[in-house]
Amino acid sequence: MINQVAGLLALILEGVSVFCILVGLLSTLQLAAKQRWGRSPLIQRTPCDPELSLSKVSLNFDLWLSLTLEFQLGADIAHTTVAPSHFSLD
Repeated sequence: MINQVAGLLALILEGVSVFCILVGLLSTLQLAAKQRWGRSPLIQRTPCDPELSLSKVSLNFDLWLSLTLEFQLGADIAHTTVAPSHFSLD
């Protein structure tokens, strides 16, 4: 019974991590498009520092990836806590 609950929990956590990657990718692409083209293609933007823009976009995706890793770690802990094997501990 507890093995099934842990397996289901791990599956849910892994699904949430995939969802976070998808949301993070879409969010980063949206932010990159805003940085590149502005809010409206009809409005001319003044040039900004490309390094600052790139770091802001990169930091956004990094935050989403770190959230994903937290969920992956939770899924791994759920797998190994209930039924640890030599293979899963390596």
